[in-house]
Amino acid sequence: MKHVRNMVVAFAALLALSAVVTATASAAKPEFLPLKAGEKYKGESKVTSKLATEKKGTIECTKNKESGETTGTTGKTGVLTVDFEGCTVFGIANAHSLGDASNIILVHGTTTLCYINAANKEVGIVIHPEPVHIEVAGKLVEVKGSVIGHLTPINSSKTGPYKAAFTQSGGKQTVTKCEGGATETLLTAENEGTFENSAEEATDEFSFEKAVELMA
Repeated sequence: MKHVRNMVVAFAALLALSAVVTATASAAKPEFLPLKAGEKYKGESKVTSKLATEKKGTIECTKNKESGETTGTTGKTGVLTVDFEGCTVFGIANAHSLGDASNIILVHGTTTLCYINAANKEVGIVIHPEPVHIEVAGKLVEVKGSVIGHLTPINSSKTGPYKAAFTQSGGKQTVTKCEGGATETLLTAENEGTFENSAEEATDEFSFEKAVELMA
């Protein structure tokens, strides 16, 4: 009888361990596998990217190129540089970030993968750019904050292209939260004035140097 009890206890412990392992694996997703720190990717957008504010107007760039690399043991986090070209701010041409050439806005930031809706396996990418200072016609415009976009495709091993889609309406981002996360938003101010809500509208495609899988 004692032997039977010991078997029951051991079986229960095994089930508990299995549950912990399963929960841990689930918590790690979404992530790019197999990846390690330093895996590089490149991408671009061939359509106009827009940063819409609620009142001031829009910042538009005709195209952009991006490059980045992973920073964690998986592809869950990374660093990113985006070179926006052909930029206008509130309808004024020749806009540029401080220290950069005319019509170019250079953005540096970090990225994190998350679930927008885990049940539906909707994966999001959160971009946290460093504050960007933009000069145009004697004005100084600052953009800061963070933004979330949908990331596809999932569960398919490939180099790419992977697509990050950011959508907005009236200067308000369509997706503002990851599951269990805080509200993410972009903010824009002109000449050190009051910041107002802003939102990005863009579709970027990027590819890795080797085949990976966006596990969800």
